[in-house]
Amino acid sequence: MIEFTAQSIAAAIDAITVTPTATAIASVLAPAITIVTDVFCTTDPPADPGITAADVADALNTGALETALPAQAKLKDWFLHWYWWQVCQCTSGATPAAPALPNPGGSVGNSTGLPTAQNTAPCWDMNATVDIPQNAGQTMPGLDLTSQFIPASQSVLPVTIGLTSPTPVVCQAMPSGTNHFTLDISPITLPGGGNECFCVLVFFSSAGSNLGGTQVDIFTSGSGATPHAILAAAPTGAAYYGVYAYTTFGAFSVNFHLSFYCPGQTPNTPGAACCPPDPTLQNQLTQILAFVTSIYQSLPTPVTSYADGPAHAGLSGSGHVVLSAGSIAFRTNLTTIPPSYGSSTAAPPYIYDLGWVTPAANTSPFAQTRVAMDGQLQTLPTVATEIFYTLNAGVIATITELTAGP
Repeated sequence: MIEFTAQSIAAAIDAITVTPTATAIASVLAPAITIVTDVFCTTDPPADPGITAADVADALNTGALETALPAQAKLKDWFLHWYWWQVCQCTSGATPAAPALPNPGGSVGNSTGLPTAQNTAPCWDMNATVDIPQNAGQTMPGLDLTSQFIPASQSVLPVTIGLTSPTPVVCQAMPSGTNHFTLDISPITLPGGGNECFCVLVFFSSAGSNLGGTQVDIFTSGSGATPHAILAAAPTGAAYYGVYAYTTFGAFSVNFHLSFYCPGQTPNTPGAACCPPDPTLQNQLTQILAFVTSIYQSLPTPVTSYADGPAHAGLSGSGHVVLSAGSIAFRTNLTTIPPSYGSSTAAPPYIYDLGWVTPAANTSPFAQTRVAMDGQLQTLPTVATEIFYTLNAGVIATITELTAGP
């Protein structure tokens, strides 16, 4: 007779094919396999049942027995199919070579590590504080601020591109492939009431065509400044840009923060995972969740209050009461106490020699408790089915069953 331990089965499975679930599979198979060799080897080996990763997951998910038990039976046949070729041989001819078995755990996973987040840093970034003088930039093209946005970290060449107006402006080349931009304007000082001021970011093609842009209006009512921020996609074909400011009369100052984002960079967007979930790890997490759920469901609900259930009144002498379903405790109230019974001045008063109450399960008693106080409360063992009582001469009591309260 051959009996297997979980360790020996795990080692055998690893010899068949390395799988991270070998130990878990072995813990399921060990109690189910005992081999009597002079019987086991007299028949052909069990057929290969064709184990899959889903079968392994079902076998280990003992919280769902309707799928776990058939899957465990398949695992047993799978193991015995392999083991037959290790200990048995044919007597009437050569023993055929053992066939290859499928990997019961599937792939060990395709994860290559933690996901790599997308680069959210801009490829072009510039902050500038700009003072706009009074009466500046009232006509097209306004006050040209473009030259203040040349980043020190990147070589950007200025080019002259004609607008539809007769006045040419100097624009800056954008980083190749720019797909998004952010323009954040924070006013520092504003002109007095009645004045209007705004800033414009304009895009141009490589041929000098005006592709439109974004205008940020900044108004003042003497109550302070409001920041303005814009996140948008760059126009298709944009190769150059210009920044201009306009004011009706009064001077103002603002802080400009202009950023361009290139391919592979997306502002404020989390990076995507580098690969799909590992199927083996996903199965193990599913099993752990099932085990935790089963444990949680088996825990008793905490009791925060009691509710009165059936009351058994007029009890005297010796006897028992049968408990109703759902009773978790009981209370003993004393309705008649002969004056001959002594008591102490304790709080609550302790009365001597009244009798005993004993919870029991199918007539088998648990610990006995002395009846010594009116309204005495006692919890019941989980499997209790009845309460025995013995009350001394003249004592009459009521036993009230208690259930879980709201």
